[in-house]
Amino acid sequence: MSDTWSLKFLRERIQSLGLSDADDVIARINSIGRAVLIYEYHKRLARDAFEIFSTENDPSGRCLTTHFFGMADDGIVLWEAGIVSEANLIAAINITKGMFDSFGQLVNRLVLCEPIVGNVYLHLVLKKLPPSPLRSELSAATSSEWFNYITAFINSVKHSQLVTHGASVSFVDDNRGGKLKEFTHNGKHYPSYWAREILEGVVEIQKSLIVCGQALNNAEFQRYKHQ
Repeated sequence: MSDTWSLKFLRERIQSLGLSDADDVIARINSIGRAVLIYEYHKRLARDAFEIFSTENDPSGRCLTTHFFGMADDGIVLWEAGIVSEANLIAAINITKGMFDSFGQLVNRLVLCEPIVGNVYLHLVLKKLPPSPLRSELSAATSSEWFNYITAFINSVKHSQLVTHGASVSFVDDNRGGKLKEFTHNGKHYPSYWAREILEGVVEIQKSLIVCGQALNNAEFQRYKHQ
């Protein structure tokens, strides 16, 4: 299976149908394309935030330890790394969730016989989807542990930074960098993770969106079937 989702194919398919709302649908497709570029930017910055303290650049961990215990002359370096890690991880997570919301709106407009009017929530779109590869893939993506984690995370940091993100180092397994503390949302406990682990989880979610997109490209557009 290809590891890409061809937005070009989907745009051309929309154009070939001669839909009255083609421009609006294509604008939504293009917004997902722009979101991918912005996500990649924030992913890179989040990934490289602690590069100066990596095992490659600081094999013994002495530099990080010196900064961590406040013994470095340029102590602001560690603080800045933490801010860059936190800000860009939050951005990458929010953009990823937003891409799924946009995807849900595409599915609502193209695939459902009777599109949802008003607030188009992804779980409602999924509920109305008939059995199909698209429904199976979207269900698998949105029920994954990492998707549940980022949804809870977003709701916890939306109005206030309730999930603490700080620099940390482990002398047991040599992990180092940003680390997010555990938190609870709607009665469910979410464990502490290294920022690197969460970023890897976000990458997995992005891969699942690609698979969903491929399924959408091949789906029957029920709304326009008899037009």
